[in-house]
Amino acid sequence: MLVEKFIDNPRHIEVQVLADKHGNALYLNERECSIQRRNQKVEHPITECITGIDIVQQMIRVAHGHKLNISQDQVPLNGWAFESRVYAEDPYKGFGLPSVGRLHRYVEPHGNGIRCDSGIREGSEISIYYDPLICKLVTHGKDRNTALDTMRDALDHYVIRGVTNNIPLLRDIVEEKRFLERKEQDTVIGFAVALHARKIARAKIFTNQTRQRSTHIDPYTVSYRFIVELPTEEGEAKQRHEVVAQFGAIENELKVTVDGRTVDVSGNMNLAQSTLTLEVNKKPVTTQIVAKRAGEITVLYKGTPFKIKVLPEQAVEYLQHMKEKPKMDMSSVILSPMPGAIKNVNVKVGDMVSEGQELVVMEAMKMQNSLHAGKTGKVKAVNVKVGDTVDDSVVLVELE
Repeated sequence: MLVEKFIDNPRHIEVQVLADKHGNALYLNERECSIQRRNQKVEHPITECITGIDIVQQMIRVAHGHKLNISQDQVPLNGWAFESRVYAEDPYKGFGLPSVGRLHRYVEPHGNGIRCDSGIREGSEISIYYDPLICKLVTHGKDRNTALDTMRDALDHYVIRGVTNNIPLLRDIVEEKRFLERKEQDTVIGFAVALHARKIARAKIFTNQTRQRSTHIDPYTVSYRFIVELPTEEGEAKQRHEVVAQFGAIENELKVTVDGRTVDVSGNMNLAQSTLTLEVNKKPVTTQIVAKRAGEITVLYKGTPFKIKVLPEQAVEYLQHMKEKPKMDMSSVILSPMPGAIKNVNVKVGDMVSEGQELVVMEAMKMQNSLHAGKTGKVKAVNVKVGDTVDDSVVLVELE
C-alpha cells in the first residue's frame, strides 16, 4: 500500500536565495508559482522587478568567488510583479501541443512596467528541436491590481503571427472568466462588424475618379446589413444574429445594431495597424485583426481569436443550398498532432490493433508523443517510417 500525504488546496511558493562561500546568505522574498505547468522554476525576473537586484549578476559574482555586496536589510520589497510564459503552443490542442513555423509578424508590447525576456525576433524560426518558449512577459506595478491590469494590456498588445501561441490561455487566467456573456458577445460582434463594414466601404472608394459622378454613392452614407455567426462549441447549434451597421458623422464612428440592441463603436480603424484600440459603448477595447477575407473576419478579444462569419443577407439564402463538406472519420486515421520526427512505428499493414493501442511515437521539442488507435480494426496503410519528419495533421496510419 502506498500512502501519500493529502494537502487540500496546496500552493507552490518559491523563495529566491543568494549565498557566497564566505558564509553570507540572504533571501529575496517569495514567489507564488501555483499556476504553472511542467515544473517550471526560478522565475527570477519578477523577483528582480520587486527588489531591483540583478540576480544573474550576483550569481556570476559569487561563482567567481566574490562576497555578496548586499545585506539582508538592503533587500527592498517594491510593489507587485507578474510573469506570463508566452509559448508557441496551441492551448486548444492537447492542452498545449507545440506549434512550429516562422514568425512573419512579431511585435512585443512595451511601456512602463513591462519587461520582455526573449531570444527571438520577427523572422525567427520556431523549430521542432528546441523548447517552444517565445518570451517571459513580466509586468510590475505599485500594487497587485496595477500589475495585473498592465499584464492584461500587454497580452492584448502582443502581436504574434506565423505560429499558434498560448496567449488565449494566459489571458483567460488573468481574466478568470471562461465564456462570453451576452454583453460581451455584442461587444465582439459590434467591433468585428464595424471593422468589416469599414473594409467594405474603403474598397468602394475610387480615388481620382472624374467620370460618372452622378451615379456614385458615398459608401459611408449607406447602411450595411449582415447575418453574423460566432464560433460555437462542437455539437452546439449555430446562432445567427441580424446586424445592421451605419456610419456616423465621420468614417471612424459606427452604430451597430445586434438583434435590436445598439452597440456604438468609435476609434482609429486603420486596418493596417497591428493592434487597434477602440471604444465600444464608451469603454476601451484592444483588439487585433488576425485575418480577413470575403465573408469572414478573425479578431482577437481578450487574447482569444474569434473567427466570425459576416455575410450579406442574400448570401445566407444561397448558403442554404450548399452541401457541407463530409467530415473525416477520425477513429480510422492517426494524424500527427504537430510537426515532428517519427521515433517508432509499431504496426504494419494487415495487423489487427485494439482501441487504445500505441501505433506511432513522435518526438518534437524534447517531448515524445504516443499516438493510439481510436478503434479496434485492421491496419489499412502505414504512411511513415522511423526517421521521417512530418508536418501537422498528416495521416500517419489508416485503419479499415
